[in-house]
Amino acid sequence: MATSEVARCVDRLLPELLAKSGDPSPRIHTLAQHTILTIAVCPEHQLCPAQLVQVLTLD
Repeated sequence: MATSEVARCVDRLLPELLAKSGDPSPRIHTLAQHTILTIAVCPEHQLCPAQLVQVLTLD
């Protein structure tokens, strides 16, 4: 798949995943978060800068 095709699909899917990440059902909530993070770190397409998915530390 071309990067542009994947980006278009993610653009349509991401709002739904973000909405589901706030779902009260733990299964749906966890699955949505996992999917968002998996898409974000996908090295083949780099749809999301790596800085956005780094773990935050308190200083």
